[in-house]
Amino acid sequence: MIGLGRRLAASIALLATIAPLARAQNVVLQIKPKVGDTLRLRIEQEMEISAVGKVGDADTTMTMRSSLLMLSRSIVVEADNDGTTVRSITDSVAVDMGALDPRVAGFSDQARRSLQGKEVRVRFSREGSGTVVEADPDIPRDLQSVFSQLPATFPRHQVAVGSTWKQRIPIPDAAPGQVAGTLEAVFRLDSLTRRGKLAHISMRGTLTRDSTSSPIRGGARMTMTGTVTGYMVLDRGRGWVTDASTEMSMRSHIAQPPGSGLQPVKMHMRLVQRQRTMDKR
Repeated sequence: MIGLGRRLAASIALLATIAPLARAQNVVLQIKPKVGDTLRLRIEQEMEISAVGKVGDADTTMTMRSSLLMLSRSIVVEADNDGTTVRSITDSVAVDMGALDPRVAGFSDQARRSLQGKEVRVRFSREGSGTVVEADPDIPRDLQSVFSQLPATFPRHQVAVGSTWKQRIPIPDAAPGQVAGTLEAVFRLDSLTRRGKLAHISMRGTLTRDSTSSPIRGGARMTMTGTVTGYMVLDRGRGWVTDASTEMSMRSHIAQPPGSGLQPVKMHMRLVQRQRTMDKR
């Protein structure tokens, strides 16, 4: 009985020593899929925009809702020490602008045809940023961003569970070379599964755009503030984000060009996006 007690005490002491080491395990978080892999993606997006302005002397509110569902394949064609190049092929797209106006329905169909069956090549850095390097000429520039979802989210250094890191991410505008706003984000490695295969990461941040930014269409000026929250699951074995969700809430104020006679417009936008990598077939 005494010997059993000593062995039990020794086991408890060993576990007490190992547990902090397991929690302090340092890992590298990076995008690094293998050449030849085919990653099947399901991307869902829901957006609601409410605009408040004056029509005559009356305040008027307009609300628009839209949704997008896209199924695509990303085939890894090249890899080196700095990053990975993938071919992204859109298999199917469903766009719903949530309106009965035939002109809006026509735009939905146009957006669907602009994406479905088209192909782009995207270069991903190890830290997660995506850049379109080649695209089908039929895809409008503002829709090409659908294929490069990931900003530079991962740090270059190793991290342990509980570690946080900050990223300052410029949000591109539809116009080439212009920035629509800036996301100041804090990421946290929340947990690792057994042997560190899956890394669960959360994110929160603020989105801003001030009146000194480039004018939007027609010369109007827009200021914007917002919040962003989300999470992602990095499969370190596959070197890819297999599950991610982001929710964005933004409020903006649009000042019309001087001399236009138009009243300012206040807007609120809520955007929810979910991306999931389906099992290989």
